[in-house]
Amino acid sequence: MSAVDMQTPGLYTVSGTAEGDTAVTCFITVHHPNLLRNPSFELSDMSMYTISATAKRTTDDPKTGSYSLHYYSNGTVDFTVEQSVTLKPGTYDFSLFSQGGNVGENARTYIYVKYGDTELTQDFAVTGWCVWDNPTLTFTVKEETTVSVGANITASQTGGWGTLDDWYLCKSLTHVHIQERRNAAEATCTEDGYTGDLYCLDCGELLEGGSVIPALGHGYTDTVVAPTCEQDGYTEHTCSRCGYNYRDQFSDAPGHDYASVVTDPTCTGQGYTTHTCTRCGDSYVDSYADPTGHTMGEWVTEKAPTCTETGIKTRT
Repeated sequence: MSAVDMQTPGLYTVSGTAEGDTAVTCFITVHHPNLLRNPSFELSDMSMYTISATAKRTTDDPKTGSYSLHYYSNGTVDFTVEQSVTLKPGTYDFSLFSQGGNVGENARTYIYVKYGDTELTQDFAVTGWCVWDNPTLTFTVKEETTVSVGANITASQTGGWGTLDDWYLCKSLTHVHIQERRNAAEATCTEDGYTGDLYCLDCGELLEGGSVIPALGHGYTDTVVAPTCEQDGYTEHTCSRCGYNYRDQFSDAPGHDYASVVTDPTCTGQGYTTHTCTRCGDSYVDSYADPTGHTMGEWVTEKAPTCTETGIKTRT
């Protein structure tokens, strides 16, 4: 038996010689630990199970040990029993043993696995006393998940009976890789990217190495900025992906192009010259001239005086 590693689950073949020099070959399966509590109902604490009705822990017809989950009803048997457990990413097998009878030809008997929006089922037969059926479901969870495993018995006639025993939930011996991509990086304008390495989330094996994604290079959008009177013009190149930009194709500012308008002084107001740029509208004033003052004309009699009224003279 040294060929069997009892600490490593798997299928083992052991060949040897039995008494009388008879050649024999043994096939031995070492299973992963059972992840369910009280899977054979040997413990009186049944709090880990949710049982809808009908069934109870008894000594009637166990598959192994002294106890099983037994069901019987003078009416129609209709119940579910389940246990919930939180699993790490991996592939798992769920199975149990069932025997019984008198459930009717249209009975619905199955095991199930539920998690999230997923429900998997596997029918099993209830065909007679100690005629054990052993349905199995294999499923995969890609992240830590709480799953409910259980059985449903819905008889189609009265008087159905039977037992469930030896529930088993374990890591599957048939390994299914759960793919997870690691170390992926997007290419940028100036740096290479990487598609990422493909690993199994369950066993950690590197399934496929990644490859380099060449740097994309800049994708420029060009904007021409015309010169103004005081500022140089240029073309600005801006990358539409990363925002990097630079300028080139500079053109000198042409300076202002002023047109002058002379405003003559008045008797009371200054004169001046206004210079206005014909391109941008910038303006300034200079060449101020003092007011000319008034130049008065001769007095003009508007009304001659009389013996009783004062006369009026004006000039402009």
